[in-house]
Amino acid sequence: MAAGLYERQVAQGRTASLDMASPDAFGANVGRSISDLGESVDRYQQMERRLQRNEDSAAAGKSFADYRLAASGAIKDMRVNAQPGGAGHAEAVKSYLAQQGQALLDGVTDPHVRRQLDEQMASFNTGLIDSEDTWQRGQRVAKLGSDEKEAAQTGFARIATAGSLADAQRAIGEERAAGHARIDGYDGLNADQKAALLRDFDQGLARTTLAMVVRTDPAVAKGMLAQGGFSNLPAEEIEQGYRAIGVEERRQQAIAEHQAALAKAATREQLSTFDARVSSGEDIPDKDFTQAEQLARSIGDDSGVVRIHTARIKSGVNRQTQGWTPQQYQTEIQRLRAKGQKRTPDEDIYLNQIEAIAPHRTAEFRNDPGSWAALNGNPPPALVQGNAASYARRREWQASVSKTTGQPTPFLQPQEVETFRAQMDESPRARIDVANQLATFGGMTAVQAARQVAPNDPMLARLVVLQPGDRAAVSNGAEARKARPQLVDGKAGAIAQDLFNKRVGPATMLMGQGDVAAAFDIARNLYADYAVKRGIQEFEPELWNAFVHRSLGGTRDAQGHFFGGIGSWGGTNILLPPKLNQGQFEAVMSRMAWKPDQPNAPAWRNGTPMTPADVRKYTPVARPDGRYEFHGPGNVVLRTKSGAVWSLDIGALGARYLP
Repeated sequence: MAAGLYERQVAQGRTASLDMASPDAFGANVGRSISDLGESVDRYQQMERRLQRNEDSAAAGKSFADYRLAASGAIKDMRVNAQPGGAGHAEAVKSYLAQQGQALLDGVTDPHVRRQLDEQMASFNTGLIDSEDTWQRGQRVAKLGSDEKEAAQTGFARIATAGSLADAQRAIGEERAAGHARIDGYDGLNADQKAALLRDFDQGLARTTLAMVVRTDPAVAKGMLAQGGFSNLPAEEIEQGYRAIGVEERRQQAIAEHQAALAKAATREQLSTFDARVSSGEDIPDKDFTQAEQLARSIGDDSGVVRIHTARIKSGVNRQTQGWTPQQYQTEIQRLRAKGQKRTPDEDIYLNQIEAIAPHRTAEFRNDPGSWAALNGNPPPALVQGNAASYARRREWQASVSKTTGQPTPFLQPQEVETFRAQMDESPRARIDVANQLATFGGMTAVQAARQVAPNDPMLARLVVLQPGDRAAVSNGAEARKARPQLVDGKAGAIAQDLFNKRVGPATMLMGQGDVAAAFDIARNLYADYAVKRGIQEFEPELWNAFVHRSLGGTRDAQGHFFGGIGSWGGTNILLPPKLNQGQFEAVMSRMAWKPDQPNAPAWRNGTPMTPADVRKYTPVARPDGRYEFHGPGNVVLRTKSGAVWSLDIGALGARYLP
């Protein structure tokens, strides 16, 4: 094994063994040499050479011992500082021994001793170099084993980090094939060494696989162990695998329970949020109810399922009935009540919800039929300032909705009312502007719109029935009265009030006191504006009646005919419809007719139908809504057979009867 690693440093030749000191060879010979000193110089020199050789031999022996000791220490250090796998170690030892051996031989002068030391050193070095070469090869095998473990661990990491058992199974097959091919390809290893590497690799593969399967699916790992799937592992590792499976099963169970608890808590929070949405009155889509029911069912919340199902039915009722009229509510309630015990649980919930919302919905409907119309696809047409056609469309819409619902429908929407109110508050001039806009509705429609905007301000309702020029005059006259109170205030005002009352008489008996007072105030403003423009300095009674007529909506056309305002019937003052003059009013009264058997026809107290001739004997008195009641002596008011006050829209009849 060590052949060629060390060569002799002294040429081969005959050698003799070194004489060893002994009493015979030393003491006796010395004695003889001393006694025979003179025998021969040659013998003396030979003895000296032998003595010197002995000394040299002893010194060489000691040096060789030191050499061996130093070599042992140096080689120990070389092993510590050797390259990975012991690469170059044997060569370094050989170089060291050669260098140190040469230095040792150089110190020996005796050829005999030198040859002898060289032989001893060659024998020693050969054995030592052979030993270190063996160590170097062992280190190489050890490094190869270490490198193999590192390569194997890199491959095992693929298995350990696999996302699923299927991925792991594929990685196991690939890594096993790669590992066996790698080990089979190593040079310089004997069969036993390769077998050891393969055994270590397969055990590492099995160990990694077991750990991965335990972590991924403990049940599968338990089955594989039971079927001997990891039989190449030591028994203690098999037992450890079973214990690891138990730990992992408990860990995964704890995680699953924790996750289930978290999920359940999150679901309850979702359901709580959903309940809050229901309580807030939010219009919740049906799909959200379906999802909420599924969530409650997923956590076993049976009461929650019932609660959400009930809320779902109620929500559906709320949406379904948004556009219902009061009659539709009553019809549906009666239908469901009639089913009695045959109602399903869902129908009971449905009925209870309809009964719960019907009163409020009915009140809303009666307060604002316009919103009902909008919900049913008939929103109010927009009002455009200065566009009479837009006001006409709104008037038609109001009439249509009122007829459909059977409820009086306001002309203006809430936001429009607020806009007009804000405008009125700006200035007196703005107040007149609002009156001009509302007057576009015309007739009683304008009055009703004005009462919407200013329910506590009769003046606005009176302004909208005036001519546009008169509305401006009213504003100017109010300022004139402040500057000239003598015109129609104070004593003059008292005279004007007396004349106003006499002129109006019972015509305004059904009007509110505020309306009558507003008409009187308007008459004074009109008079003041007229007087200032014509330089009149005081109240002139003979001019007053014309302003009373105008304050009550009376007008005069280009031919001098008076329309509206004050008229008379049977010698009693009355209010004429805005678009009828005295003659037209009388014509309508003479032409009015009805069937005696009509349920809403006028009747005597005994129920006998009244004829038009009977009715004409009574006085028509205007109401705030524009219709007329008929009054007679002793505060008698004509009624229908059912006892309701009988009234007539004479203005509408005029539009029908007159050309």
